[in-house]
Amino acid sequence: MKFTALTLSILLVSGISGFAGEGPKLTIAKLGPEMAVDDFSGDALSSDWVVAKGKWAIKDGALVGAELESDKHAAVLNLQKPNHNLVLQFDFVLQGVKGFVLSFNHAKGHLWRVTINEEGAQLRKDLDKKDPTSKAIMMADAKTALEKGKTYTLTAEIVGDKVAVRIGDAITLAGSHADFDTDKPNIRFVAQGELVVIDNVKVWEAQPAG
Repeated sequence: MKFTALTLSILLVSGISGFAGEGPKLTIAKLGPEMAVDDFSGDALSSDWVVAKGKWAIKDGALVGAELESDKHAAVLNLQKPNHNLVLQFDFVLQGVKGFVLSFNHAKGHLWRVTINEEGAQLRKDLDKKDPTSKAIMMADAKTALEKGKTYTLTAEIVGDKVAVRIGDAITLAGSHADFDTDKPNIRFVAQGELVVIDNVKVWEAQPAG
């Protein structure tokens, strides 16, 4: 898809541009040192970002991602910040994607993911592809519509074996599994189709609240 100036101007008017003044509202974590911050004000992605699949580019102060038909795979962008416990916050706009995914891996494969589309969001523990008896586990399912073209803020808290995710004011997802309490090599953003817009990414180390 060609990213036109008109499309991106519409997104910027909707409020995707610029850092929000308020810090994240947390439920299971408290903030530690800042690990990463990016408002995509430069001309190119920093070395912290690694494109695995698809087309990812900075357009008018925001990050735009879409599948490439030739990949025959969803678009994948990794933020190379090894982590164990963290708080992540960013803004996003669904602008035609069939699905937008935030996911975390462990050293040997997929771990868990939040899948977002215009019908709502789901939190799943991923199956272990190396274990034929393993199955994905649905941990939370929010059937709350998300509007195409509207800016939402996602906050994810990861502390030990617990995950809590909030999208805007209407969607909350939470789950716990022993496998979550592990080191993760990066943070993964996945676009299924075209296109998703991301901005104002902030990452902190985290500690358990209280």
